[in-house]
Amino acid sequence: MYRSYHIYLKLLLLITTAVSCSKKDYLDTKPDQSLTVPSTIQDYQALLDNDQLNGAGGSAASGLVPGLGELGSDNYFVLDADYTGRLQQADKNKYVWQANPYPGVALPDWNTPYADILYMNVVLDGLARIKPSIDQQAAWNNCRGSALFFRAFCYYQLAQLFAPFYDANTATKDLGVPLRNTADVNEQIVRSTNQETYDKIIAELKEAIRLLPDNPLYKTRPSRPAAYGFLSRVFLAMQNYDQAYLYADSCLQIQKSLLNYSTLSTTALFPFTRFNAEVLWNCTLLRPDPLTPAYCKVDTVLYNSYNANDLRKTLYYKPFNGYFRFLGSYDASAFAFGGIAVDEVYLTHAECAARKNDMVTALSDLNTLLITRWKPGTFIPFTAATASQALDLILSERRKELILRATRWTDLRRLNKEANYAKTLLRKVQGQQYTLPVGDARFTWLIPDNVMSFHPEMQQNPR
Repeated sequence: MYRSYHIYLKLLLLITTAVSCSKKDYLDTKPDQSLTVPSTIQDYQALLDNDQLNGAGGSAASGLVPGLGELGSDNYFVLDADYTGRLQQADKNKYVWQANPYPGVALPDWNTPYADILYMNVVLDGLARIKPSIDQQAAWNNCRGSALFFRAFCYYQLAQLFAPFYDANTATKDLGVPLRNTADVNEQIVRSTNQETYDKIIAELKEAIRLLPDNPLYKTRPSRPAAYGFLSRVFLAMQNYDQAYLYADSCLQIQKSLLNYSTLSTTALFPFTRFNAEVLWNCTLLRPDPLTPAYCKVDTVLYNSYNANDLRKTLYYKPFNGYFRFLGSYDASAFAFGGIAVDEVYLTHAECAARKNDMVTALSDLNTLLITRWKPGTFIPFTAATASQALDLILSERRKELILRATRWTDLRRLNKEANYAKTLLRKVQGQQYTLPVGDARFTWLIPDNVMSFHPEMQQNPR
């Protein structure tokens, strides 16, 4: 994706140090860990457990989910003083949706997922050379299922940014993202169609579901319910609401625990515990400067939309210099949660039920979630006269619940296809107004210049 030689060097570096960087119990100590090259199932599991790969590294550089979508969305704003005095030029450009926002600048939002895909290909290629014994089969299955999950997850994230919104009528012609199938750095790089991109994501998640356990040893490892939940997200992005409903339902049949927000401290800086009961799989976002708590101010209209008895208003948000900032990450840190959690699955299940005119299920899902979010004794179950009204409620709560979860950009893109929910985005910087109208080509970000220079035959996204 970026120059093959550089990727190969990084790959060698990671492979030879992955064991020593991983959690101590993941792999037996070897005489010289700096020379370790993965060759066994345990070695490949150690590579998968490396926090620099699974997105749970606890630093702005080690997240797995691109921050570019959240950066372009409508959940936040930055003050003029921060925009002019503290942001890098590329982040300024992204913030106001410039047509070519990062000229000549390397883009972690592209590089990181593709580097991770290459590492997953190392694991998958290596596992293909191992014939597991009966005693090894479960460990082999977990490794392969995890690598497929991670690879599919990365392709999905890339598709939300660098490919047009999935449209079943044009997907076989629309350009998707390049698909890397092996660890061979000489593999030819071409853009797949959008249909091929999503077909691969779906196929790999379905295989992962057959291989992964229901209960992972650590929540930085994928699991069957996490794969079900993620596949429901994929189908929701495709507006395939029947399939999104079915996979959300499969997830909730295994794991449906919700936190009772009334048991959490409203005064704690980070109210949520890491790996809490709702987390199915934990990872974090790559964090561009505009999304750091120091600069990121919560959209005022969004903040004011919470009821006074809604505990999310005090658990998610903390006052800061006359505004509010978001500190409600399920990662229990200043790093935004980008994984899969039960609350999202409930909302997907509810939305799809409403779209199927099943108001009973839709409102039951919504109220089951919201009663755990409000002060005890204050919640009055939501009602609706029509499925359309129920859908309005669910989409409103979806935005309020999944703040800074890297879901909003995709929601904006898919809802822009529906007249009732289409939205032109607005920013105001130093008195100048910037807009991102419905249907604008800038809802698909440009492939970075350095990638295009290495692969000039590859078609760029239009402007």
